[in-house]
Amino acid sequence: MFRKQLLFFFFYTIAFTVLGQTYYSKNYSINDAFIDNLPSNTIRSIYLDSRNFLWIGTSEGLCKFDGEKFKTYTEKDGLIGKKIWAIVEDKGGNLWISSYGEGLSKFDGNKFLNFTKDDGLISNSIRTLSVNESNHL
Repeated sequence: MFRKQLLFFFFYTIAFTVLGQTYYSKNYSINDAFIDNLPSNTIRSIYLDSRNFLWIGTSEGLCKFDGEKFKTYTEKDGLIGKKIWAIVEDKGGNLWISSYGEGLSKFDGNKFLNFTKDDGLISNSIRTLSVNESNHL
C-alpha cells in the first residue's frame, strides 16, 4: 500500500511539474528609464481600453502605456486633478477618469472635458466608475 502511494505521489508531482505553465512578467516603477516614467508607485486604478492601451491611475496623474513606454497626463494637459481613482471607457471610445476630490474628466483622445459639482455632479469625490449597457455612466 505504501509503495502505491509513493508511486502515485511521484507521478502526480512529475505531471504538475512538467505540465505547469510559466508566465513571464516585468515590474515597472518610477525609477525605470523610459521617455516618460511612471510618475508614482501609488496606483489606484488600471484599465485596458478597446485599443489595447493600458491606462494607469496614479496619485500623480494618468498614464498611458503602449507596451513600451509611458505617457503621463496631468493638470497641465487638462486633466481635472492628479489623484486618479477610477478609469472606464464608454461605447464611443471616450475615457472617463475620476480624480478624488477634484471631479471627473472625459478624454476623447485629444482633449479633456472636466466636470465638477458646479456642473451638476453630486460630489467631486468619486472613487468608482462604470458604464452600463445603455452607455450611461
